[in-house]
Amino acid sequence: MTPTPLISIIVPIYNTEKYLRDCLDSIIKQTYHNLEIILVDDASVDHSADICREYQEKDSRILFLAKTQNEGVSKARNDGIEMASGTYLTFLDSDDLMAPDMVEKLFLAIQKNKADMAICSHTLFISDGDICRHCVLPAAETMDKYGVYRLLCSGILDCYPWAKLYNRELFRKVRFPAGKKYEDVFVFPQVVECCTAITSIAEELVMYRVHPEAFTKSAYRIQHMDAVEAYLFIFHYAVEHKIDFLAACMRLHAYNRLIDAIKRCSFTAEEQSRIRQLRKQVVCDCGFHIKYTAMVYAYYWMRQLHIPIPFR
Repeated sequence: MTPTPLISIIVPIYNTEKYLRDCLDSIIKQTYHNLEIILVDDASVDHSADICREYQEKDSRILFLAKTQNEGVSKARNDGIEMASGTYLTFLDSDDLMAPDMVEKLFLAIQKNKADMAICSHTLFISDGDICRHCVLPAAETMDKYGVYRLLCSGILDCYPWAKLYNRELFRKVRFPAGKKYEDVFVFPQVVECCTAITSIAEELVMYRVHPEAFTKSAYRIQHMDAVEAYLFIFHYAVEHKIDFLAACMRLHAYNRLIDAIKRCSFTAEEQSRIRQLRKQVVCDCGFHIKYTAMVYAYYWMRQLHIPIPFR
């Protein structure tokens, strides 16, 4: 029997003791057994590190890095990539869950279709178990990068690093940008560009937990504005590679995220400065758009004049 290759699962962790056991149980129960489970605790101040040590004692496949300084999820994932020795990589956030056969099914899809990356569908659920939304991909034997970008633009596919299995070589030169939120948006086109073939399966094999402590659900902070910069990054990538439909989509996303920032931020001096910087980038780089440029300026000056903004 041909030996199965080692697959590394990288889990960045920060203050998720409430959900961590469920996450780790879903990993160690995978039907694919030749795993390297890399837990990177980003200087949690709860009992997350203790839980990691407990599981490390129970499962010899677990490697644990306890950091003494909080450096963010990008650095935690990068540390995990540096530690990984698997032929393939996948990621899971420490508050989410894998279906028991996720790794096996994605690996078989890669093998069958001679792909560099396999993507599966996922489910959004609330902590009490209620399903929020099903995010279902089409089953496809193989796609090129254009097929992936069409799914991205349609809203069917996200840039999340999880729910994907990658050939380790895709990350030979690619790393998550340190200190940035929406770090996955910066990385996604770089990884896709390195792929010769990508495959997808329609089964929902990752359960994404929606809870109030998650960054995307937290009160608006200046770090949320990184989304504007992230979509500008893909916009420039699309322009450079002459992928017109992707450029048009990311242009719209950049405008919308900037408008969202203007409406939702506290409008401190620091936030106003960042908004002005991003406003200049979006309008100059993405080009003048009558509707969206007008909205950017209108909402900005409404905030300046303390005029209530509707639907805020």
